[in-house]
Amino acid sequence: MFILRKKRTKYVKTYIDGIVNIIWSTIGAIVILLSFSSFFISLNYVALMLLLLGIATTLTGLIIKFKPIIFCGIIGTLGCVLPFVFNGCEQVLIFGLFIAIMMIIPGHILNYKGRKANV
Repeated sequence: MFILRKKRTKYVKTYIDGIVNIIWSTIGAIVILLSFSSFFISLNYVALMLLLLGIATTLTGLIIKFKPIIFCGIIGTLGCVLPFVFNGCEQVLIFGLFIAIMMIIPGHILNYKGRKANV
C-alpha cells in the first residue's frame, strides 16, 4: 500500500526572520502569562497588553524598515493610556481598535506592496 506524502515546501529563514520570531515569541509568552495572572492579581491588563504589543509592533517595523508598521506601533503604544480612562466593555473596544490599527491596517499595506512588487 502506497502512502502519498505531501511535499513540504522549504522556506529560507533569514537572520531578520529569527529576530522577529524571538521578539514575538517573548512578547506572546508574556501576554499569555499576564492573561493567566489576571485571575489572581488586579491590574489593568488591557493597558499592559497594548503597551507590550505596541512595543513589539514598533520593533518589528524598525527591524524590517517599514514605516507604516513603525507609525502604527507607536500609535498603539501611546494608546495604552486610554484603558485607564475607560472601564469595562469600553476597554475591550479600545483594545480591539488599537489592535486593528497596529496589526490589520499595516498588514494590508504590506501585503499590497508585496503583491505589487511580485507583479
